[in-house]
Amino acid sequence: MKNKVLTRIILTSALYGLTACSSDSDGGAPGGKTVNNLRFINRTFDIYTGEQALPDLYIYTAEGAVEPYTEENRHGLTWLTSVPSSVPVSADGIVSGEALGTSRVSARTPDKQKQTSQTINVLQSDMLDKPLTRSMLYTSGHMLSDNSVMQSFDLGADGYMYCSQVGRGTNNYNIVLVRKKADAAAYESRMLLPYAGHGNNIAVEQDGSDMYVWVGSYGTRGSAGDYTLSQTIARIKYTPGQMLRPSECHEHYWIPQRRNLQASLDPDNDIALFWCMNKGYTARYFYIYRLSEIKALPETSRQLSFALTWGGMNSPDAEVTETPTILVKDLSQAEPLATITMTGKSPLTVGTGGNQGHDVKNGKIYYYEGAGNNNDGAAASTATVTVIDFRGNLVSRHDVAAIADMGALAQQGLTTTGYMEPEGIKLYDGVLYCGFASRSTDDVRRAVVLQYNLKGE
Repeated sequence: MKNKVLTRIILTSALYGLTACSSDSDGGAPGGKTVNNLRFINRTFDIYTGEQALPDLYIYTAEGAVEPYTEENRHGLTWLTSVPSSVPVSADGIVSGEALGTSRVSARTPDKQKQTSQTINVLQSDMLDKPLTRSMLYTSGHMLSDNSVMQSFDLGADGYMYCSQVGRGTNNYNIVLVRKKADAAAYESRMLLPYAGHGNNIAVEQDGSDMYVWVGSYGTRGSAGDYTLSQTIARIKYTPGQMLRPSECHEHYWIPQRRNLQASLDPDNDIALFWCMNKGYTARYFYIYRLSEIKALPETSRQLSFALTWGGMNSPDAEVTETPTILVKDLSQAEPLATITMTGKSPLTVGTGGNQGHDVKNGKIYYYEGAGNNNDGAAASTATVTVIDFRGNLVSRHDVAAIADMGALAQQGLTTTGYMEPEGIKLYDGVLYCGFASRSTDDVRRAVVLQYNLKGE
């Protein structure tokens, strides 16, 4: 797996009470260049116990070059850490997850005039190996709208949980966005998005007092009348009771020749991630951008890459097949911080279990896979969490052990048949939230979210 890292960095911070490890080079940049400044991609960077990682850092030289830091391209920097017992750092800048905790790690120029720092948290991924307990239940088996399956969720800064569903029966041409309290049995409000897609992965962003949902849009009709393969991401203000067709969503993000777009956000680090596929479904991509940069892109008129079929079947509109021209923020006009390409031959074997969601947080990508068990009770459902860094390296891969014990699932009142289809994943403040659509012989679809404190507390 390869990734292409480019050079839009804007973050810096101060240095306090750090232990130094100096590089053994001559103190200057290769080719006689002078290091003028340093920038990390992320304000906060997560690593896992036992992991060794090279933080994403860029070197700005006096000659105007901007170069990614590598072990071979060290530039004579001095590396420092505030808590070497938790996060030691080598002379080459390699940080290690020695013990759970938090440290400030910094890089300093050879002349000691410039330095940049980031917070590093050490987490543990083996929490996912634990059996099911009552304390893991964040949301316990609540039905949402239309008795349909939750496709994704996010947790808003306003204290609400936002969920996406595909409408059921004659409503199946809609994505249904639902807002609820995590501990409430009933949802509070909803929005409808006709012809938008499948709602595979949503992200919620606070903007002032308003909440915005990033969700796939401009989908195409499937054989059952539902919609898939969204070609844009719409950023919409959550407004209870509103119905918005794709053309009524006034902010769209688009990548040429890509489909099934899904977005994740890490606003604290100014990061936006887009997952998508190529025309032939032979490759999958993660594109990582500065959130502030793509939001500042101008809207331009573009014809979508693939024809769409709208209307007919359950919808109130006549069937139309077209390739519309719309206003978009064209992401091909922005430089990604990283591009990770996954093919069918990927050594990560990511995607073989089916994409059930993703998240991006503190320099890591969380990719969620798995399937329900057909509600027959014959075998357990499956869910796997893969953690990848921005360089395309596999960090960890764990099955969610809690759903393997069908007796425990029944005891906790989640499902009597073992049906727990993975649907959505998020990480906040070191707590990983794994979503599931549960079901039993009563055929009621319920939303379940399990929580794992990766800080080990």
